Amino acid sequence: MSSLLALGISSANLLDREESLEHMRNWLKYHPQYSKIAGAWPEWQGGAASMSDKQAAIRNMFGEALKLNPTDYRLHEALGVSHFIARDFETAAMFFREALKHQYNAKLR
Repeated sequence: MSSLLALGISSANLLDREESLEHMRNWLKYHPQYSKIAGAWPEWQGGAASMSDKQAAIRNMFGEALKLNPTDYRLHEALGVSHFIARDFETAAMFFREALKHQYNAKLR
């Protein structure tokens, strides 16, 4: 499971926005706790959805997942990547800081 999210982050680092969003969506889709959220969104393969629609869908899906589990650092990390892809660096940094805070707290438990 964690490899899908890692691929999404890696793809963003390689500036492959489409692949990054697809990996992040698949991570939600196959995650036992969040799969219903990703399943509620229409498929976007085949070029039907624009990049901005895909980015908005990812932010909405991960935002819904964050409501279920606000301390899951991976959700904050993915939202940071999504905002980074959209070149919203200030919001991305905020989510990355939250991810680090929650990741640190998770390791203390």
